[in-house]
Amino acid sequence: MKRIICIIAAIVAGIHALDAAVKIDSAPEYGANVQRVIIPEAITMLGVADTIYVALPQDYDSAKSYKTVYLLHGLDASPATYLAHYGTAGEASRLGLVIVHLNAHKDMWYLNSTDPHGPQYRSYFFSMLMPAIAGQYAIDKAKTYLCGLSMGGHGAMTLFEEHPELFDGAVSVSGTLELIQTMSGRPSIGRMLGDYADGTNMEWHRNSAVHNIEKLKNTDGKFILVTCGTSDPMFDASMMFMKRCLQLGVNAEFRFGEGTHNSAYWHREIPLVLEAISKR
Repeated sequence: MKRIICIIAAIVAGIHALDAAVKIDSAPEYGANVQRVIIPEAITMLGVADTIYVALPQDYDSAKSYKTVYLLHGLDASPATYLAHYGTAGEASRLGLVIVHLNAHKDMWYLNSTDPHGPQYRSYFFSMLMPAIAGQYAIDKAKTYLCGLSMGGHGAMTLFEEHPELFDGAVSVSGTLELIQTMSGRPSIGRMLGDYADGTNMEWHRNSAVHNIEKLKNTDGKFILVTCGTSDPMFDASMMFMKRCLQLGVNAEFRFGEGTHNSAYWHREIPLVLEAISKR
């Protein structure tokens, strides 16, 4: 019993230490309802301190609990991309959502590096970032979602596949859901998974969202949505994801229509998916 009490005390102390390390200030450049959250401790897992942005609902009340969206940006972008170009601060206020704008620090892909000394984003997200957000904001853990575009769409689905029990759903917008077909000619993911030049690196296969759909076989009732333009280079990967879901009996929604991999499509889709989440 004494050992159990000591373990619990250590866990509680760790949580309090993490809460104390989180630094929060306003970010009026993005909206009166936006806060900048700095997690210095992230340097132990990412190699850098993490800065994210949280957009709050209008008349946010810490005594309530709110549907929460972890929003994942695309390659070479940042959390500010959503705030500055896609109006997500306004959407949080309008729809009554807490929107947490994640930071992949350009190209971490929301994955763990195969190099043990490299960034371990996935582990960081679950063990450090999510507890930090839960400790600071009035989130509804039963109504928490992942949503991302392009690289972020892949991140949303792979994080959901890793721990579907922690979320009520995930959304991919123009997601890079299969890495080998869409990214083998691009160097950025090699930083995380190693080079694919000779085609023998199976980490690219193991870390592709489309090859982990079997982890979602018991997610009936959750919100899984894939949306992609039919002229998008990522469309084939989205189709692969759909076919695999049908094969495995995974209930998911798909919306394919006119559009390509550009801001015009994302300006249309991001408000739609956030509104769909708000109505859950």
